[in-house]
Amino acid sequence: MNYKYHFIKNFPKNYPWYRKFYANLLFFFGGIIIHPRNNWLTKADLRGAYKVLKKGDVVLVGGLRELSKIFIDDIFTHVMIYVGGRRFVNSVGDGVEIDSLHAVFCQYDDMVVLRHKDFARKNGDKKRKAFVKAGLAQVGRPYDFEFAGKKESFYCVQFVNYAASCAGIKILQFDNPKTHILYPRNVLNKYFDVVFVSHNLKFDGMGEKNAKGRILLYDEEKQLEAQEFLC
Repeated sequence: MNYKYHFIKNFPKNYPWYRKFYANLLFFFGGIIIHPRNNWLTKADLRGAYKVLKKGDVVLVGGLRELSKIFIDDIFTHVMIYVGGRRFVNSVGDGVEIDSLHAVFCQYDDMVVLRHKDFARKNGDKKRKAFVKAGLAQVGRPYDFEFAGKKESFYCVQFVNYAASCAGIKILQFDNPKTHILYPRNVLNKYFDVVFVSHNLKFDGMGEKNAKGRILLYDEEKQLEAQEFLC
């Protein structure tokens, strides 16, 4: 996970030079730090998350210091799959790669750990293993800077959704994700249980019929930002 500016070299075969140029511009501007401060995740968050993390968990994080936060306009800017051994597989600027728990906690400002409800049902362990296996099988694939939804490259949510489809589980509430640009917040839905939130987030729960829930973020000035999601 190298968020310091460098040239992206991992692209699909025969990718045009002008698209490579555009991708590197996007990577450069998206990574500009607009809030020069330490990230907000704490050692207590690290300990708390590690206690509950299981293979196949989907993890939402927010990089709120960077310019990309303005483009995404949300408290969550990235999503990844936990594969065990203090490691995540995810799609970032250099493509699909494996990153350590420590690297993630040094980079991001908030975190939510989600567990798919199918994993607690019949054949759940089989689906969990298939989900992790499908994610790991994509390591090395380029990042999709065009958000085009092609299988030769992935942006973060598209990558997680592809691994889920390979495992026969559903993580999105709309039927045809190819007609949407997918955002990390799209994964906050009825298919998952929330098993961990970082210290600066508040989860106000889900009703028995999964009608509505909220993830709340407190910033340094104790201002409240609410992310609502319908289930």
